[in-house]
Amino acid sequence: MNEKLTVNAFKNFKNYRKQSINNQKNEFNCKRCGKKYEKKKCPAFGTKCRNCDGRNHWAKMCRTQSKQKNMAARRVNAMEENQREF
Repeated sequence: MNEKLTVNAFKNFKNYRKQSINNQKNEFNCKRCGKKYEKKKCPAFGTKCRNCDGRNHWAKMCRTQSKQKNMAARRVNAMEENQREF
C-alpha cells in the first residue's frame, strides 16, 4: 500500500513539474519589441528600426545610440575644437 502512494506521489510531482516548465516556456519578455508573448511570434521580426535602420527590432528596444544623441555629441565636439583654434 505504501509503495502505491509513493508511486502516485512521484507521478503527480512529475506531471506538476512538466506543467510548470511548459508554462514558463510559453511566454517571455522579448528583447526585440519589449512585449510579452509566446516565442517565435515577435511582431518586430522583419521590421525596420526607426532609430538605427537595423532589422528585426523596434526603436524602443534599440541597443545603439539614437541618431539625435550622436548628432548632439558631434556638434559639441565640433564647437570645442573651433574654440580651441581661437
